[in-house]
Order: sequence, then C-alpha cells, then structure tokens
Amino acid sequence: METERNTLKPGAGMKELALVGGLLLVVAAVVFGPHARDGGFLSDDWAIYSLLKFSDHQGFFGAIETLLGQPNISQRPGLAIYLAAVDGVFGLHMGYYLALAAAMGVVLALSVYWVLRLMELPVGVAGSVSLLILLFPGADAMRLWIVANGGQVALTLAVLGFGLAILAFRADGAARIARHVGSVGLFAASVLVQEVALAVICGGLLLYLLITPRREAVMRWAADLVVLVPIAVFVTSRSSFERQDGAGMVEHAQAIFSGASTLFTSAVLPIGVDGWFVLGAVLLVLGAAITVARSLRPEDADRAQLRVYLTATVAGLVVVVAGYAMYVPAIDYYTPAAYGIGNRVNNVASIGWALLLVSIVMIVTTLVGRVSLQSRRFAQAIALVALLLVALQYVDQLRTDAKRYQRAYTTGAAALATMQESVPKPPAGAMVWTFGQPIEQVPGIPVFGNTWDMTSSVQLMWRDSTIYSVPAYPDLQFDCGSGMVGPAGDLLEEGPYRVRYGKAYFVNTVTGAYAVPRNRPECLRITRKWARSAAAAEPGGYGT
Repeated sequence: METERNTLKPGAGMKELALVGGLLLVVAAVVFGPHARDGGFLSDDWAIYSLLKFSDHQGFFGAIETLLGQPNISQRPGLAIYLAAVDGVFGLHMGYYLALAAAMGVVLALSVYWVLRLMELPVGVAGSVSLLILLFPGADAMRLWIVANGGQVALTLAVLGFGLAILAFRADGAARIARHVGSVGLFAASVLVQEVALAVICGGLLLYLLITPRREAVMRWAADLVVLVPIAVFVTSRSSFERQDGAGMVEHAQAIFSGASTLFTSAVLPIGVDGWFVLGAVLLVLGAAITVARSLRPEDADRAQLRVYLTATVAGLVVVVAGYAMYVPAIDYYTPAAYGIGNRVNNVASIGWALLLVSIVMIVTTLVGRVSLQSRRFAQAIALVALLLVALQYVDQLRTDAKRYQRAYTTGAAALATMQESVPKPPAGAMVWTFGQPIEQVPGIPVFGNTWDMTSSVQLMWRDSTIYSVPAYPDLQFDCGSGMVGPAGDLLEEGPYRVRYGKAYFVNTVTGAYAVPRNRPECLRITRKWARSAAAAEPGGYGT
C-alpha cells in the first residue's frame, strides 16, 4: 500500500525519533545548560513579569486577560495563553524559562527531523539539518532570550502541522479527515501564537504537490486558506506595529536581501568569504547537478538522489524567502544580519538555511562520488567532516553569544542590587534616572536598553508600580525647569518622565552614589556633572 511504503513504521519510527531526540537533548544540555544556570531576564522579560505581578487580574485567566490588553499581544491569544502558563508555573525562577527555551529548541529540531524523514530523506541528512537548526547562532535569541521562545513555539506548531498533513495524505477514511483537521488546527494555533510562519504555511501548496495529485493538493491548500485568511486579517487588523509604505517596503526588501547575504557568510557558512564568491560557487554546483541529473538514465540511483537534493535545495530557499517575507512590511529594525535579540527575525529562515546548506553538501558528495567507489567514500567522509566543523563553529559562536547574554543579565542585576543597597526607597510616583551601567552589553544585547525594562525591574525591586526608571542614554539631555525636571528634546517624548523636584532621583548604579535635586541649580549641577551611560560595554557580532 501507498501508506506502508511512504511512512515510517510506527515501531521503528518511534524508536528512531526517541534516539534522535535523546541525542539532540544531550547536545542541548551541554550547549545551553550553562546559560540556563547563569542567564536571566532581559528587556521584555522584565516587562511581562512586572505586568503580571502588578495586574489587577490574578490567576491564570486573569493573566491572559492582562496580556491581551497589551498592544503587541492583543492579536496573539495563543501567545497570551503560553506566557500566562509559563509565568504561572515558573514565577521568578529564570533558569526554568531558559531550560524550557532550550528544550523547545530540541522539539523544533526533532519536528523538522520527523517531517524530513516522512519526505524520505536519509537519516544522516535529516539528522544533520536538525542539529544545525538547534545550534544555528543566527537565530539563537530563540533559545537565549526568554520571551523570544514564543516564536519558537509558533514555528514548531507549524512544522508539526506539515507533518500531520503528510500523514493525512497517506491515510484513508476517518483517519485522513482527522489528520487534515488536526493539521489545519496546528497551523491556526501557530499563527495565533505568533504569525512568523504564516507565509510558509500559505506556501504549503508546494509541499502538497510533491506528495499528492494536483487536484487534491489544491483542495487541501484551499482549506488552509479558508481558515488562515480570516486569522491573518484578524492579526493584521489588531496589530499595533509600525508598517512601511510601498516605497519603504521596497527598500526594506532590498535591505533584507543584503542582510541575508551577510548572514550567509557570517553565520550560516561562517567562513568570512565574500558573498558573491560563495553565491557563484553554489550556482556552479547546482548547474552541474542539474546537467548531470539530466544526462543520467532514469534507473541510475544518483539521478534520483540528485533530484531529491535539488528539490530540497529549492525547498530550503523557499523557506528562507517566505521566512523573511513576513518582515518586509515591518520597520527597518528587522533585518537578517541583526545580532543579539534582533536575530529572532531568522527564526523561520533558520530551517531553510540548514536545509540549503546540507542539501548543497550532499549534492557535492553525490557528484564527486560518481568518479569511483573510493571517491564516493572519500566524499562522504569529507561531507561528514565539513558539516561537523560547521556545527562546531556554531557551538563556539553560541557559547560566545550566551556569555554575552549572561554578562548583560549580571550587569543589570548588579545595578539593581547597588540601587537597593544604597538608595532609600523613593516615594510613589518617583522618577529614577540611572547612570553607570551600559545600555547594552554588546550592540544587540541589552542590559537595560529601554524604558520598559528599566522601569519594570525597578518596580519589582521596590514593589511599587508607580515608580518609573530610565537609563541615562548617551545622548540624553535634561530640562531643569523652575519646579520640575524631565528629559529635553525628543529622545523621550512620551511617558511620565517629568516630575517635581524631590521625586527625581539620579543614581549611579556602579558606585551607589545618588542625588535628589530640590531646585533648579542643584538639577543643573547634577545633570552637567554626571556622565551618561555607555552605549555598549564591549564590541560584538558574529565571528567575534
């Protein structure tokens, strides 16, 4: 039967998945374990925990209601449920959140492995792709930054949806219908957690055409769209994110292409070679593969193998393009070359990058292997070593990145501890300006880089939701008025940052010195004398 021929046998499949999952879990424990031990809250992590801590609505459902009231979560009910659940279970135990993020990385990688095996890719190929996804430093915010794990959950649901769709096409009767319904349900859940995989899901027709006749593939795709289009409209209509106009989207698309090229040679293939040289080599390999495949007889095993890996290459490229397409309407901040918490933009594309890389290596292996049996074995050994070296390079970059995240957390925690020890609790409605700690540990990894993380952490420390706090940005200027003090210029245009004298606290979070000006002369003396915080404590980026 078709079903028996194309799917993994239940017993062997479960054993295989358990073995691969166990190996990935060991890798994750070794690579990400130290970060779960030493890392902590950064940026939005503080804001979400503080929001739920001081909310008038308590309990699990109260937390969901509170989160749905936030502009950047209101269109994502699945994310609200997820965040409420993990907050209710873990509380302030930061290591548990980070361990969960690493575990979800394993689930995502294993889900991709499962789908690739359903598509009959060899164990070694599927395993290599999954390992590279887990370790890919170009999207490590998903596993090193707590709040970014929501995107990882959304992507995992989408991948599982594709796996269930494949099984549906290979089943009959009630099982077929149930699997199709379950698959569409997983797609819907994915988009309602985060819409990062929406473009990939909407491109599912390309996958369906590989495994079922055209009419059936189109019907299933239409069913997907019937469910997903209304959800997409809902998400778009409720989204508060800034969007580009037509010209801006064109420019942003160009910037994304440029960033993707930079990412390819700095993180995907960390060799530091000019991108155009690499692109030329890849095109040469693909051209040779197409030429050889066309010249071989239909019964030649290498012909079938080349066709499989060429198809996988195209699939990888489609996933990369679709993964980035979601960000074209967004602001220019979202670019593939972003480092630190910004590299979450590569969440979906990471699967495509890994599939592209492994498929091209396998194409080269197949072409070289045609020379002789000895050369085939040599090519396979070289391919294994090459992929292993890439994985080791990923691990090295991951450890560097994780240590930077950890230093950012400990720097922020030290600043809070200094304030708590040295400064008496300010009165309700006070405004605390912090000096000393850097804004970022390295560009892209914040210590307290925004108004919300500084404010939220200080509110939690002093258990007062009426206190606000902002770091002294390098360009921050103050307006010392006759009766009030606040920021000057347009750096901080909105917010409760202007207060009366006696409620404005200036704190050096390194030395513990603090001052509370009572009048304009004191304010002028303090704001002119105190040095602003550094933009970053150290340089950073891929390959450093």
